[in-house]
Amino acid sequence: MRQQPDISRWAVGVGLVLTCTLSAGAQQTMAFEEIGVPVRVTGVLGWCVGPDAGGRMNCVYVSHNQSDGELFLVRVNVETGAVTQFASPVFEEGAWACCLGADGRVYLGTIGSHGPSHVLRFDPATDEFVDLGCPAETERYIWTFSPTSDGMIYGGTHGNAKLIEIDTATGGLRDLGRLSESEQYARFTWYGEADRTVYALIMMVDRHIVAWSRPSGRRPLPETTRRVEFPGWEGDGYPQVYEAIDGYVYAVGQGHVWRLDHGVAQPIEGEAPPGRNPYAPDLKRTFMSGSTQPPVLADGSLIDGVEAGLIRITGPDGTQREVAYEYDCVGAAIYVVRPGPDGVLYGGSVSPLRVFTYDPRSGEIQDFGRPTQATGEVYAFTHLDGVVYMAAYGSVCITVYDPRESWDFGTEPGSNPRDLGPLGEDQNRPHSMEAGPDGKIWIASRPSYGNWGGALSRLVPGSLEKTIWRDIVPDHSVISLAMDPERGLIWAGTDIGGGRGTRPKPTAIEAVLFAFDPATEQKVFECVPLPGEYGIMALAMGGDGLIYGAAHETPDIFVFDPARREVVGRLQAPGRVLMEALQLGDDGCVYGMAREGFFRIPPGGETVEMLGSYPGATRGFAVIGRDIYFGKGPTLVVGHLR
Repeated sequence: MRQQPDISRWAVGVGLVLTCTLSAGAQQTMAFEEIGVPVRVTGVLGWCVGPDAGGRMNCVYVSHNQSDGELFLVRVNVETGAVTQFASPVFEEGAWACCLGADGRVYLGTIGSHGPSHVLRFDPATDEFVDLGCPAETERYIWTFSPTSDGMIYGGTHGNAKLIEIDTATGGLRDLGRLSESEQYARFTWYGEADRTVYALIMMVDRHIVAWSRPSGRRPLPETTRRVEFPGWEGDGYPQVYEAIDGYVYAVGQGHVWRLDHGVAQPIEGEAPPGRNPYAPDLKRTFMSGSTQPPVLADGSLIDGVEAGLIRITGPDGTQREVAYEYDCVGAAIYVVRPGPDGVLYGGSVSPLRVFTYDPRSGEIQDFGRPTQATGEVYAFTHLDGVVYMAAYGSVCITVYDPRESWDFGTEPGSNPRDLGPLGEDQNRPHSMEAGPDGKIWIASRPSYGNWGGALSRLVPGSLEKTIWRDIVPDHSVISLAMDPERGLIWAGTDIGGGRGTRPKPTAIEAVLFAFDPATEQKVFECVPLPGEYGIMALAMGGDGLIYGAAHETPDIFVFDPARREVVGRLQAPGRVLMEALQLGDDGCVYGMAREGFFRIPPGGETVEMLGSYPGATRGFAVIGRDIYFGKGPTLVVGHLR
């Protein structure tokens, strides 16, 4: 008997009918129905150990994010089991940075959903949750916090790699300026009590450690910042850095140990001292908690991990236990939906990553959970011969799933779904995935953080052999695909950007459309279909044999004849087309989605017909028969074509 995990059933809601005007002036209607929320969980960005109202360190404070709602803080008393949820005082979707200040209050540094990041403060003694304001008007992310014993908290940002300061005594915030003139990320911070110095990891292109020594007076930031050099370190990058119990910050790597003192890395003999945080120097664990603080409870127990609804604890004697807790949320936002085998819709959510299906015949939604080791989102789905293929961020992790067999996730042969692991060649975001005319699976991808050179890749069903062609268009990312069965070609669209944290190279000027021949494994054609355009967000092969491509920054759609290999038309969508939101319908028309509304292009590529609009539509786009599916935040919506 077929086994299915986490099945949720939702009744189809009553349709809302909207009327819109076609390009020719006639009237057309679409009936929209909100089907339900496929993934009713949320993500955890940061957490810390803190006191209860009486000051006993027996609580875990968990920062939950909601991509289509506001963040909230949950306090879990792991001794009594009491759980309390607190809504954010400002509308922000999440907070990575989370720490306990020297004043015994919890501090959060938010993701700037609609502007610059905020600093929030929660008082366990009074349950007061307040917004302290924006420490740096130019910055959208605060990554981690490093508290000091004398009441300051330091944090690094994204945008301009700034250092910020929080004075817990006054609630005052200070923008201390840029730690790098070229980089965008100050991803981690550490504080050395012994030398009163803040250390920060700068990323993404030129990855290095900088030091900022707290001055006795108030001097400008550039006078107090220095790059840390590690004697004996070979190659690029940086060693692992952590705060030690002796009050200094240490670095370890390549068989070396350095003690950092006022920005100078001093080699030492012997082993490095223990860290304040027992997970040090595990950057992943430090980052996921949003702080370098020790996660130790009053009884000596150690918080071993936190996820939405579950806290794992290791006692002083080594025994392990779990504390489950409940919370209210709007659900995880839908990131992608695509048609699957047998008319079933496949979709994925963001923060956390989950995969779900919706069967239009039964009205049943199934939340399958996580089908990959990747920590980001499933970016793309396709299917071939009844098998579903999916690709996730980061590292372009590929998963193969046969819905005709029982669900048994793993990485070994025989697992279903089976995670094949990272694609390789420094690829990170799989923007498009299609079954090709050669019976293979093709993937378009962006490189990893701080790198240039996206890839077109091939996965062979059965053998699962992967082949990667990187930098087909030098320093471009490959972000959209269209299959050409008549000529047996793969058509791909690029954008001029590299991985996150980079800026386009001077040689990458405008987006390119190229053709790749799987038989010769060579690029056979290249052109610029939209001069001056940054990227080609979506491609679709129409029923008329023409290729339609959507611009990145404008509502422009080009019409390309692959037989003549030239642009033969240019159309205007109702707004900027969303990522991968062009698709061929059963009727030979190309359908599309912009935030301003849905549209179709009849064969011939001469007109754009408006079909309707749905307030709040966010992303995800799939056409199955006469129905168009998409996400409105966490809600799955269908628009019925008349």
